[in-house]
Amino acid sequence: MKKTASKLTATALALLMLLGVLSVGFAVSAATFSGSAGDSATWEYDTATDTLTISGTGAINGSYMNAYGSMVFEGKNAHECVRSVVIGAGITDIPIEFYGCWYLPEYTVAPNNLNFSSENGVLFNKDKSVLLRYPASASVVTYTVLGGVTEIAAQAFMMSFNLNEVLLPDTLASINHYAFLGCTQLEQILLPDSMQRLGLEVFSECLSLRSLHIPKNLTTIADHKSMADGSLVYLSYTLEEITIAEDNPAYKSVDGVLFNKSGTELIAYPYGSQRDAYKIPDTVADLSYLPFSFIGDDSLPCNLVALVIPPTVASLDLHLGYIGEKCVLYFERDSYAHQYCMEKGITNYVLLEDCPHGFTSGNWETTQTATCTAPGERIKKCTVCDAVLETGTIPATGHTPGQWEITKQPTSTEPGERVKKCTVCKIVLERETIPATGGGVQPPKPNTIFGTKWKATVLNWILFFLCFGWLWMWF
Repeated sequence: MKKTASKLTATALALLMLLGVLSVGFAVSAATFSGSAGDSATWEYDTATDTLTISGTGAINGSYMNAYGSMVFEGKNAHECVRSVVIGAGITDIPIEFYGCWYLPEYTVAPNNLNFSSENGVLFNKDKSVLLRYPASASVVTYTVLGGVTEIAAQAFMMSFNLNEVLLPDTLASINHYAFLGCTQLEQILLPDSMQRLGLEVFSECLSLRSLHIPKNLTTIADHKSMADGSLVYLSYTLEEITIAEDNPAYKSVDGVLFNKSGTELIAYPYGSQRDAYKIPDTVADLSYLPFSFIGDDSLPCNLVALVIPPTVASLDLHLGYIGEKCVLYFERDSYAHQYCMEKGITNYVLLEDCPHGFTSGNWETTQTATCTAPGERIKKCTVCDAVLETGTIPATGHTPGQWEITKQPTSTEPGERVKKCTVCKIVLERETIPATGGGVQPPKPNTIFGTKWKATVLNWILFFLCFGWLWMWF
């Protein structure tokens, strides 16, 4: 936690040294304080309206930050007093320290300033393509970023305690370092498909954020290896999972954990995950950049108490020991992790062969699938060492009858047949006879010399001669 404390202390100092701009020399009157803000820029603070006005020309000089930040106006520190900032027409550049006022509800920019603009109290560059600073004490709960904004500047929303949701436009491409640091009430933020880049620790200390989705075109997350304590979700204590668009070419999510696409780099672990044990996949070889820094600190709400390092890991960082006493490392005997811990004097580890199995067991795994007639088998393993902790029987599923199928069509004189099969194993479960249709004309019997047709013909000739033979004899 030393690194965390140092970083937060530095941040706090920068915030207390509000607006980082002002010289030691200043003139005092009953209601107005003033001083230098740069080579050609000046500041004036009006105690009657709690307004800080930056006038003159050129850039605000960050080297004057100490004087103004340490001032006390009517018993209040500088960062507590200012309720409005007015940026004059001639100001051309503002250092990041300028934004450190927690109680500021709005920024105002002179309409004829060629470099900056404001809308609804939010500070932008002139064409409103870059959101520079959101006033930290603005009362709105849901803020919609202007359409057309392509970039959110570093620390832009930092310490905006009232924000619950930020709606981002489909033009946004980049969010810079620490942009939402300390937004403790932020619960909802959906990164649009237009997003291409995230800076370091963008969502640090967003204590209400539960999940984060990485869209398909976001292919650059600031180099998490460039800072020993840097990662996408560093100190986002309540983040439970990270999901990735399936067609993202750079990243993937496995069980809510962020990896590069090939799975060789574990980039970020969500501190708010409910699991008590996590096994790093054996595709990972490098853990020199602390994706698990401080997970074992008792002051943090991380549930992880067991971290399994695979034998494939061949690089660890000295500060891995910062995981604390709550989280125990597990690895194979004589693995690189084992040798590393012995060399560095890290003692909070257990060899896998000595695993106590005292963790939440894994989900049931089917080892033999049940059929219609035969039972199957399943097991539960230790999530740390893979030892089988439970076995179980999966009951036979039983047959699933389908629809009747006609195997022989009936005729008027012959019956047909139909069957009903199991839809799974195709065994015939029932067989039925379909009655002959009946009601049709019987076909005539074949004619023979002794048949009915021959007899009828002879009879007809006899009757003919009896009736008309006398006429023949007469003539």
